[in-house]
Amino acid sequence: MKVLILGDLESNHTKRVVSQIIESPKMEVVSGISFQDTIEYYNGKEKSNKIFNEKYIVNVTKLERIRKIGFIIQFLRNKNKIKKIIQKYDLLNIQAVSSRGIFFLNTNKPIISSFWGSEIWEKQKIYNKIIQRKILKQSVLITVIHEKMKEKVLKEFGIEFQNKIRIVKYFMMDTKLLDSITNNDITEFKNNYGIPLNSKIITVSYSSAPRHRQDKILEILGRLDEKVIYEKNFYFIFPMTYGHSDWTNIIRKKMLHNKYKSRIILLDKYLNDKDIAVLRNISDVFINVPTQDSFSATMMEHLYTGSVVITGDWLPYDEIFNSKANIIKITDFNLNELHEIVHDVIFNLDRHKKKNIINKQIVKEKVFSSNWVDIFEEGMEIWKNKNK
Repeated sequence: MKVLILGDLESNHTKRVVSQIIESPKMEVVSGISFQDTIEYYNGKEKSNKIFNEKYIVNVTKLERIRKIGFIIQFLRNKNKIKKIIQKYDLLNIQAVSSRGIFFLNTNKPIISSFWGSEIWEKQKIYNKIIQRKILKQSVLITVIHEKMKEKVLKEFGIEFQNKIRIVKYFMMDTKLLDSITNNDITEFKNNYGIPLNSKIITVSYSSAPRHRQDKILEILGRLDEKVIYEKNFYFIFPMTYGHSDWTNIIRKKMLHNKYKSRIILLDKYLNDKDIAVLRNISDVFINVPTQDSFSATMMEHLYTGSVVITGDWLPYDEIFNSKANIIKITDFNLNELHEIVHDVIFNLDRHKKKNIINKQIVKEKVFSSNWVDIFEEGMEIWKNKNK
C-alpha cells in the first residue's frame, strides 16, 4: 500500500504514526506533504527532501503563496501540483483536519481524516468548518484519540459521521529515548540556553495557543517568593515551538515585564526528539492547565521522567487520573489556588518528587497505541467495497 500524508511532518504525532507504519511489510511507500505555516504553503519556501529510509520519502512540493490578488489562479496551480502527486498513491491521510485538506478533496482516492486536538477544540472560522465538514463527508474513516473527542466531532459536524469514527490511542515518545538521556546531553542543552547546571526547572505547557493560558501563568510566577526562587535557583521554560506565532509574540512581550524575566526561557524554534527528551528529563515541575485538551502525550512523558505535574481535573485525562499516578490537580482555573499549589511545590520540591517514583511504571503500563496499519487497511477495504 502506498500512503500519502498531508500535515505537519515535524509534528510528533505525525512522526510517530510514520515510525509505526514504515515497519510494516504491508506498507510499500509512505510519503508526506507538509503545510506547516512557516514552511512551504504560506511562505512559498521549499524544504529539501528528506529520506528516512527506502520507504519513507518526504515529498515536499513548492507551492505558491496564496494572495488576495490572483487567488483563484494561485489556488488552482497548487491544486494541480497536488493532484499529480496524489495519483501515485493508494490512500490519503490528513493528519490534523484543517482547511488545507481542501487539496485532497474530489481526488477519487480514499481519505482517512485524523483529529489530534486544537483543530477540534479551538474555535474555527466558518470557512474552516465548512471545508472540514466536506473533508469528513469524503473520508472513509475519521480517527480521534478518545471518547470525548468523538462526542465533540459528532456535536460539531453531525451524528451522520458516527459509523466512520475510530478511536486511536495517544502516542508518547519512545521511552527508550527518554531513558537514554545522559548528563552530557543535559549539560549541552542547558549551556545552549544559558541555564545554570544546578538549576531547577519549571516547564509551562507545550505549545503556543491562548487556551494554554501562558499569560495567566506568567502572573502567578511573578508572585512567587523571591527568596526560594533564587536560593533554589529556579528557571522557567515556555515551550512554544508550534502553534500561533502571534500568541508567542504576546507572551514574549509579557515576559519582558516579569520580575523573573532573566530566568525565563521561551523556546520558539524547532526541537528534535532528543532535545524534547532532554527537556522532559530536566523539568522538575510541569504546569499544564489549558482550557481544553486531547489526551496529553507531553504530560505522560513528564510523568514518566519524574516531573511534578500540575494539571486541571476538567481535562479529559480520565485514564491516567483513574490510575494511582501521583498528579496534582486543581479543580478550577483559579489564580490564587494555582499560586498556592505552585508555591507549595517549590518549597517542598523534594517531598513531591519522592511521591512520583511510582509514576514511571504506571505510565509504562498505560501507554499503548492503536495499530495504524490496521486503520489504513480498514480504510482501503471500505473504499474497495464502496466502489465495487
